Amino acid sequence: MKQISKLAGIIGLLLLCAAMLGGCEAEDNIETDQKPADTKVTSDVVTESMKEAQWETAMSTPLGRYPELVTYTLGKMTWENNSNMPSADSYENNNYTRYLRELLNVQNDNAFEGMGSVQYEQLELMAIQEGNLPDIMLVTSKDILDLLVEQDLIEDLTPVYESCTSDRIKEMYDSYGEDKLGMVTYDGKLMAFPETEVYTGPSLLWMRKDWIDELGLQEPKTMEEAMEIIKIFVRENPGKNEEGNVGLAFAPSLVGQSDICFSLDPLFDYFHAYPGKWLEDENGNMVNGSVTQEMKTALAYLHEQYAAGVLDQSFMLRNKTNLSDLLEDGRCGAFFGWWWAPDSPLSGLKDANARWKPYLFPDENGEVYTSLSYGRQYCVVARKGYEHPEIIPKIISALFDYARYDGKEEAVGVGQYLGMNVDQSATPFLINTDYSDAVFRTTRRILSVMNNRKRYSDLTVLEQGYYDSCQEYLKQGQPRTGFLWAAYTSRITAVSKLINADIRYVNEGCTQEYNRLTDDKLEELALKTFIQIIIGEQPVDAFDAYVQQWYEMGGRELTEQANLIKAGGSGTQEIEK
Repeated sequence: MKQISKLAGIIGLLLLCAAMLGGCEAEDNIETDQKPADTKVTSDVVTESMKEAQWETAMSTPLGRYPELVTYTLGKMTWENNSNMPSADSYENNNYTRYLRELLNVQNDNAFEGMGSVQYEQLELMAIQEGNLPDIMLVTSKDILDLLVEQDLIEDLTPVYESCTSDRIKEMYDSYGEDKLGMVTYDGKLMAFPETEVYTGPSLLWMRKDWIDELGLQEPKTMEEAMEIIKIFVRENPGKNEEGNVGLAFAPSLVGQSDICFSLDPLFDYFHAYPGKWLEDENGNMVNGSVTQEMKTALAYLHEQYAAGVLDQSFMLRNKTNLSDLLEDGRCGAFFGWWWAPDSPLSGLKDANARWKPYLFPDENGEVYTSLSYGRQYCVVARKGYEHPEIIPKIISALFDYARYDGKEEAVGVGQYLGMNVDQSATPFLINTDYSDAVFRTTRRILSVMNNRKRYSDLTVLEQGYYDSCQEYLKQGQPRTGFLWAAYTSRITAVSKLINADIRYVNEGCTQEYNRLTDDKLEELALKTFIQIIIGEQPVDAFDAYVQQWYEMGGRELTEQANLIKAGGSGTQEIEK
C-alpha cells in the first residue's frame, strides 16, 4: 500500500472516465437462482412472527423484500449532465430507485453527492477523515480501500456475498478468474463489491470509407496499407478543407483508457509493445512494457509515420473536445477507437455523406494481441456496524441480474431508461457488474435472433433495445448518421469484427495488483521520451539511455515488487468469445 501520508494528495488526481460499456448478457442455459420472495403485506394485521420471518428472508436472500422500507445513506457520484435523466427525476427518485423500492423496499438517501471523480473524491476523503461514513459508499481507488480496511472502518461482506448475491452475479465475478474479487479481499475477507470492467477487445481503426471510394482506393487489409491510405488522405485532402486534412488523430497521452478513444495503442500492440503494462517476458519474469525492445521498435515505426505526415502533426495541441471537432468538421479521416466509437465521438457528425467503417488487422500469424487496461478500481463498501450490509449484493443482483433476465416486466422502467440512453450513473452505486465477455455475448445473441436461430423473447431488456434499433436501421435503408446508425455500426459491425478475431490479452490475470506498481516520475519520463522520439527531437537510440534511467529512478524496485507479487504466473491466454 502506498504511504497514508499521501492521502491528501489523492484528492483531485483522478479523472472521471465516462462509464459506458454496455454488455448485459448471459448464456441461454443459465437460470436465475431465485425469484423475488412474495413478502408484500396483503392484510392490515401481520403477526410478529410473520414479520420476523419476512425480515429473515429479506436479509438472507438476493431478492427477498423487506417488510418495511429500509432507507440507507449513500455516498453518491454524479455526472455533470445529470446522466440524461428526465428533468423531473433525481438521483434519489428515478426509474432505477423506484424499481428497487418496489422490488426490495429500499431507498437511498444521499449523504453527499460529488459531481465527477475529482469532487466526489474530495467528499469521500473528507468523510473518512471526519469518521462520518454513510451506510453505503462508492470507493474510487484501491488506496482508499486499503485505508478503510486498515482503519477498520468498513464491514466484512463475505457472509452477505454468500447469502445475498445471486448465482448469476457470482458467475459474472468468476468469469474474471481470481483477479477481480481478489483485489478487494483482505486476509480471506471480502471487504467490497468491485466494479467489473468488461473486456472490450482492442481499439479498431475507424476510417472514412467514402473517402476511400472517392479516391479510387482499395480497402486496407494490413496496418501498412491503412497507413498508406491515411497518407493519401493528407495529400489529396478529400474533405476539401482550407486548412488541409489531418492525418491519424490521437491524443498527446499516446495510450488510452477504457472509456476514451484517440490512442495509439493498436500501433503499439502491432509491435507487441504495451506501454505501462506489466506482463511476463519470454523467461517468465515480470517486465514493464515501457522498457522492452519491442517498445523501441514501435517508437521507430511511429517516428517514420510522423515524418511521413501520417500521424497528426499537431497532436500535442489536441484534447478530447477538439479531437472530436476534427471528425465532426470532416478534417480527419482516421482514428483508433473502441467498438462503441459510433456513440462517441462519431455521434455528432455534420456531414450526412460521411461513412465511417472499422478495421482490425491481425499480425503475421493471424492473431490480434492487446492488453487489458483496468483504468478504474471502483468498488462499493458498507460502513462498520451498519445493520444491512446485504443491501449491496441485493441491489447488484436486482439491477444486473433480475432486471436484465427474469424480471423484465417488473423492470419496465429500467428498460425505458436504457432506451432513453440514461447512463449507469443514474443507478445508486454507479458501478456495473457483468461477464468479462459481455460485449461479445450481446452481439452473438442479437445476431442469433436476426438470423432466426433464437426468439426475441430470449433477449435481455438491453439486447431487445439494440435489436429493435438494428432492425429499424435496416428498415430505413441504413442511414449513415444518427442513433440507429450508431447502434448497428457499434453492436453489429464493429463487435462482429472482434468476435471473428483471434484476440489474446497479454496481461490477463496480472492486472489489478500489478497496475498499482506505478510512479508518476517514471510515467512522465516515459511519455516525454516517447514523444521526443516520435517527433524526432531525440534519435531512436535514445531509448537505450532512457531504459537505464527508468530503472535507476525506481523502475528496478518496481520490477522487483512485480516479481514478488507474481505467484504461479499466467502466460498469454486466449479469450473465449
